[in-house]
Amino acid sequence: MMRIRQLAPVVLFNAAFAAAVLFAANLYLDHSNWLAVSSRAERVRIENSARATDAAYFAQCLAQDHVQMFYPDLVTHNATFRDLAQSTNFLPLGPVPNAQTAYCNEGYGFVTYDSDRYGFRNEDTRWNRPVDVLVVGDSFAQGACVADQYTFSSQLSADLGVNAVNVATGSNGPNHYKALIDVFVPMARPQKVVLVLFPNDNVSIPEEDPYSRAMPAELAKGYDPAGVSAQGTEFYEQVRPLLEPSASALEEQVDCQTTDLTYPEKTARIVRDRAAGGSGSSFQDYRAELSEPGRLRGLFTLRALRQTAKNLMNPADSPPVLASPDATYAALDALVTTCKDMCEPIVLLLPTSSYWRPDSRADTYFAAVLSHLEKLGGGTDVKILDGRSIVDIEKLTDYAPLGVHLSTEAYRRVGRALGDLVSRQD
Repeated sequence: MMRIRQLAPVVLFNAAFAAAVLFAANLYLDHSNWLAVSSRAERVRIENSARATDAAYFAQCLAQDHVQMFYPDLVTHNATFRDLAQSTNFLPLGPVPNAQTAYCNEGYGFVTYDSDRYGFRNEDTRWNRPVDVLVVGDSFAQGACVADQYTFSSQLSADLGVNAVNVATGSNGPNHYKALIDVFVPMARPQKVVLVLFPNDNVSIPEEDPYSRAMPAELAKGYDPAGVSAQGTEFYEQVRPLLEPSASALEEQVDCQTTDLTYPEKTARIVRDRAAGGSGSSFQDYRAELSEPGRLRGLFTLRALRQTAKNLMNPADSPPVLASPDATYAALDALVTTCKDMCEPIVLLLPTSSYWRPDSRADTYFAAVLSHLEKLGGGTDVKILDGRSIVDIEKLTDYAPLGVHLSTEAYRRVGRALGDLVSRQD
């Protein structure tokens, strides 16, 4: 009995100490999770507010004579557009051709341009001359959301005196890159092809994606040097009504003459938020959130600790490091294979902002890209420009004032480095 009395305080102390340690660990994890969510929430609110005004500006100021951007990725993920592609027997590789196109705004004002015969962001006359450089990619290669002079194709044309043509569209993925390479490299026969990759290319491709199954010859039927086929014209005619502004875009009234689309107040809030490490970064703000019954209950049930343990025990519940490597590898294979004896392949890797779109898988994805390119070999030298040495992911000034894409200065810096690589004679 005496021994039990002597051991009881020790047992109670150890139990209390263990409980305190577990509680503290859970509190730390819960606060860290809350901090990540709350810091993202502020910039999401600001960004969404700007995009709502952009939508209203398009609907009320531009829609009368501009068509909204059409993204081929809609065919991949939207049944309505996929059915339309099937019914017209045409798989679109670009936006609406020969149209005044309203693109986007990320703090530099609303970007618009006239699309070429295929829907891409080029002066149409570029297709009448031999193509020196073909640029393939997504919104970064297309030039979102900056003026024409900052796009990679425009910079290459101006700086090197070459004819660089842009066949990139926002929201494209590696499945679209392969299709673009399969069609436009044999048709345009460029001397060099630049494939621009971004961490968001590390995505799962739906099984029903028609681009992954389409044969090059089938895709090419919709395109020739003169433009899109009759089926393509029919497809885009039916697409146009689907691109009309939404009713919600008419709710916020904007003055087309005086609305400041550089959003000085919003951009100032972004700068303050970044400097503070994200809103809700103080423990005082977190403490105020503890009045939430669910969060308070989670502290005592060790919910954050249990979820962390579950993730460690079941890593399959977490997003895969390489969501769909086969799609990326297929695009790289197409680049190297199609360019063999015809053109010089170049790959440009662009990093994602640690503030706007942090991606813990980015470096692993790029490592896989570089490893695959090394394995391809086959006597084909692929030039590589790693933008991580040019763009600082921690700097707000290397990205747009209100969005994920590069700033005008960063576009220019990468463009100069790309020009040096394109013009280099090995």
